[in-house]
Amino acid sequence: MFTASSLNLTFGVELEFIIKYHPDFLTSERLKGGLDHNVDRRSSAIHTQISQALQAADVPVTLQDMGDAANWSILLDRSIEFTEERLWDLEYRFIGIEVRSRILPGQTPEQLGESLDEVRLVIDTIAQLPFTLLTNRTTGLHVHVGNRHQGFPLRTLRNLCQTVHGLSRSIESIHPSHRVSSQHAASYCSPPSRAFPSTNGPTANLLLVEECATRDALIDLLNPGAYKSHAYNLANLDTRRGPPSTLKQTVEFRQHAGSVDAEEVCAWVEAVTGLVQWCHHVPSGVLIPLLMDAEQQPGFGLLEVLKVLGKEHLCGFYRGRIGGGGSEEGYGEGGEDSY
Repeated sequence: MFTASSLNLTFGVELEFIIKYHPDFLTSERLKGGLDHNVDRRSSAIHTQISQALQAADVPVTLQDMGDAANWSILLDRSIEFTEERLWDLEYRFIGIEVRSRILPGQTPEQLGESLDEVRLVIDTIAQLPFTLLTNRTTGLHVHVGNRHQGFPLRTLRNLCQTVHGLSRSIESIHPSHRVSSQHAASYCSPPSRAFPSTNGPTANLLLVEECATRDALIDLLNPGAYKSHAYNLANLDTRRGPPSTLKQTVEFRQHAGSVDAEEVCAWVEAVTGLVQWCHHVPSGVLIPLLMDAEQQPGFGLLEVLKVLGKEHLCGFYRGRIGGGGSEEGYGEGGEDSY
């Protein structure tokens, strides 16, 4: 039986980015020249450099994709494209990387603060290596939010689905258009509005969510078709895919653009974990009227959402980013999901 006090929030991040490096960065003579076309060899050398740097910073890390809850992992990401980057700078090489965090605690402010410090340490450590970190339209920042290994009660999930749909206009104001309305978005992070009939009004959609009597019904409504194509991915809670012990038991937030800005990453993590906590505690009788009232207020934007969530301190960070989307440029010079 779930109660308000039973929430034990955890989270994990997946950072997708491009590494731009000069061939001289690879110190092994076998990796220069003739074998440089071999992506796996280059990937292994770069992974080793990142791993050694993180280990030196006392970050637990592995190069294996073992679903290891205790370690960060570094993986080659073949879904990332960088054709344009190659045309811009023929002297350099490019490779797609995904860095996945270990499961991090986030229930209390103290736990969340310590976990976000670790996220900052990882990003800053990688940024000190002698290559450049870039993001583009094919990279994303994914955040998994879990209730340790228990999953979430249906009421919490209903509240969350109603909230991200009812406040989608406000939330999407910080995301670039290619994460909201493009063909790319349809393939990787389709917004929740696309799950509902176009003829429905906001209230009808909220009631459709409310009528979902089971978790499976809710997943089928919000995540029809390929589960990875949705901005809010509930498939890791779908027991039709396997027993609960084999599932990650998380809600995955997939809409944020790729970022290697530590403060941007941490702000988004704090926002979505705060959103899940708020949805766990808000009474259902309060939520729908609040969402309907917000829909009628053109000025009810992201800053108002953050205030409702008790995250007023994030307003200063997001105020200048509303309408402009997230970071899409590179970080400075110099330096299958696992949750």
